[in-house]
Amino acid sequence: MTTRETITRSGVVLRAPWERLDRAGHLVDDEPLRQAADTALTELTWWAEALRAARRARP
Repeated sequence: MTTRETITRSGVVLRAPWERLDRAGHLVDDEPLRQAADTALTELTWWAEALRAARRARP
């Protein structure tokens, strides 16, 4: 069995998430965390688009 996966350069680490919640249980806005998430999602989007194009070219 083979897996279809790749390693990405960016990621998001959320240490002790319970310490980042407000009284209502919502994640408190954190700019460095938001930037890390945006970077990781941008890279993931790039991979998704590249793989979609590759699959169309060679189904």
